[in-house]
Amino acid sequence: MDEREAIQRCQRGEMDGLEPLIERYQARAQHLAYLLTGDHALAEDITQDSFIQAFRRMRQFDATRPLAPWLWRIVTNTARERLRSRRRLREVSLESALATEGPGATIAAPANLALRLEQAEERRAMLAALDALTQKQREAVILRYYLDCGDHEGATIAGCREGAFRVRLHDGLRALKQIIREHYPWLLPVGAATDEDAWEDVRHVAL
Repeated sequence: MDEREAIQRCQRGEMDGLEPLIERYQARAQHLAYLLTGDHALAEDITQDSFIQAFRRMRQFDATRPLAPWLWRIVTNTARERLRSRRRLREVSLESALATEGPGATIAAPANLALRLEQAEERRAMLAALDALTQKQREAVILRYYLDCGDHEGATIAGCREGAFRVRLHDGLRALKQIIREHYPWLLPVGAATDEDAWEDVRHVAL
């Protein structure tokens, strides 16, 4: 079953149309939720809830448009609501997320244990730095550098104007750089020609 047929079935209320969409998008949806929350267990719950919401709202979806941005907005909003309901945004667990290095992680498991531990420590530090941002800044950074969203698409997913999205991204990147310099300077590679070169090497560590 291709995606268009799956969407049409969901719009008719047929649950079997949801399965192909879950198979195609679950890994990225769960990793997005994980990056937004830093909590593996919570990310799983958010992903399940998001697909249920997507199925229930599918009749409102314009099938002539790409499904992914619409789904990412549901995931982002669900993560935002869950974090708000917990009333402890700064107490998100990083350890549980790092236990499995996150769903959909793109870094292959190295054969060398020392290298694996080093990568896990880098991810832990980067996630801690992301966790120190405001939720809006964190969303903007993740939408740009994990989902490769431009200003328009990022703003649509985040539910704000393009200008506001650019401000959130700019402020988030500036804050993230400062946090890394102050608390995790060892993430910055030795010998980088410029600060921007160093940042290019660092920003994808957790993504």
